[in-house]
Amino acid sequence: MHDFHAADKILKIALENAKENGLKKIDKMVVELGHVIEHGEEILAENLKFNVRMLAKGGLAEGVEIVVLKKEGMRGYRLKEIEGE
Repeated sequence: MHDFHAADKILKIALENAKENGLKKIDKMVVELGHVIEHGEEILAENLKFNVRMLAKGGLAEGVEIVVLKKEGMRGYRLKEIEGE
């Protein structure tokens, strides 16, 4: 469940970016993921992807390709870029 909170934040940022840039569909998201502990557990890339996809169902990011770049020495996560149409 700890990955769910991070996924929700990332998706909200992506949707805001899409709106600001006039995108009607988000095809790809690139996320940088460092060492993050939430609720006593580390956020894992696969769990983060799963939760973003689940939250995106029915919206303009449904079916999005998610690339997670593991960043050694970084703490936290950030949306690096989105692609869409």
